[in-house]
Amino acid sequence: MPQCFYKHRAERPGSGDHLPHKNDTHARLTPHKWIIPAHGTTDGTFEDVGDTAFLVGKMLSLTSANPSALVIDAGDISEGNPIGDMNGNGSIHGFYTLLSAKLTSQRSRGMDAVVVGNHDVRDASYIANLEDLNKTVPVISMNVRDISTHKPHFNAYTIVMVNGHYR
Repeated sequence: MPQCFYKHRAERPGSGDHLPHKNDTHARLTPHKWIIPAHGTTDGTFEDVGDTAFLVGKMLSLTSANPSALVIDAGDISEGNPIGDMNGNGSIHGFYTLLSAKLTSQRSRGMDAVVVGNHDVRDASYIANLEDLNKTVPVISMNVRDISTHKPHFNAYTIVMVNGHYR
């Protein structure tokens, strides 16, 4: 499965803040076997990766239990699966649009942020698709800039109002 972590923010004891996040989905819309690269001297074994349907179910379950949770993607939504990378990274972009819509119907707030990762800027079409996604989901990055104007493509941060508090 794509990495799907559920963390409690211990630095704010008693706050009830939760941060379900995912990272390195790498456009893996469909489940498949993969040898995840390791930094050692031995070859890894095949593991199950991908399956955005599982990811949606898990995320909706976590946010159902904690509707005030911040839902983010920590980057690298692109590159890794031909189906997810169709039309640049268009298919995975569509997945995030649908996930955000499901979260909105569940808790009146979609995804809270998508961070641009290094695999998300390797092609101009990836950036264009992220700019389109940014219309419905806050896409954030401090260092992705237009090559001609040097202006940022995305905001450096986003502020989310949850239960009357800024996060």
